[in-house]
Amino acid sequence: MTDNPCQPLLDWCRAPAQARLHRFALLDSAPVEGAFRQRPLQGQRFASLFEGRQEAVLPEIAPLLIGLDSAQGSSLQRLCEWLWSMGLEHPCLSWMASPLPLDALAAHLRLFHTVDLSEGQTMLLRWYDTRILPQWLGCLTPQQHAQFCAPLVSLSCLDRTARVQTFFQDRQAERIAPLSEPALGRSLVQLDDRQLAQLMQSSQVDILINRLLSLIAPELARVARGRLAAFLQAHVDQLCAAGIDDAERQLQCLLPALYTSGAAWLHPAFASLLQTPPAGFEAFAAAIQALPDEIYAVDLPLWDKEELVGREDAAA
Repeated sequence: MTDNPCQPLLDWCRAPAQARLHRFALLDSAPVEGAFRQRPLQGQRFASLFEGRQEAVLPEIAPLLIGLDSAQGSSLQRLCEWLWSMGLEHPCLSWMASPLPLDALAAHLRLFHTVDLSEGQTMLLRWYDTRILPQWLGCLTPQQHAQFCAPLVSLSCLDRTARVQTFFQDRQAERIAPLSEPALGRSLVQLDDRQLAQLMQSSQVDILINRLLSLIAPELARVARGRLAAFLQAHVDQLCAAGIDDAERQLQCLLPALYTSGAAWLHPAFASLLQTPPAGFEAFAAAIQALPDEIYAVDLPLWDKEELVGREDAAA
């Protein structure tokens, strides 16, 4: 990553802090296997959120709570730049401030390792995956949200589109007694079916990305992760608003969008299809096939357009 003294994480670390306040980064190392062995973390204090759990045998993919207080000067800059580069490449980086020291905050966050579901089921929840984190915070009841956020003064992340999302900052951490471990085999938080459905919405775009990668992986590899996620999310939102809420029909629509940087949807024939979409997949696929070839000539594919814009920016 290039030296960028204005990048938000480094700026946040260098800004004056409230007295007795500690700053942390949380790195989901599942997409960055072996992160705990990386040079920028050598000499830094961190704690695995898998500690004390069955998954402790998987340190390669453990979420790591990293203390940022002890790093100074060039060491802090190298650490922040490395974390930032990981967060830009993968949805894996969040950061927070708390009056709790490292071990106490890690112990608190470990209490949310799993959630209980209806019918007695338990699910491991990787809420620190920043594709999931916004949905996790949004699906909790006020009481559950207060439990999770109680020791936090601020919380931000690089979201699925590689943009900074700040959930709250400069709030008053609640002075509560440490939460107790739930009974063996139980979780601290129980989600009802409505909450689970809301949480699972965070996977919709990822399912579509995986399907698209099986079809046009080399092309999509030329588009930045954040740009691709933002493009698809915006188009999926439009499809859902039009009543096209199943992955199969969405996939049929997204391919023309990708091959024209979204311009195909503005063609009158495509716009008409979106206004009155056939409900069945076969009829919908037939309607897509019947669209005039000219809709694919209205603009460049997203990957070509991104590279063209990049060259123009470099030449400016």
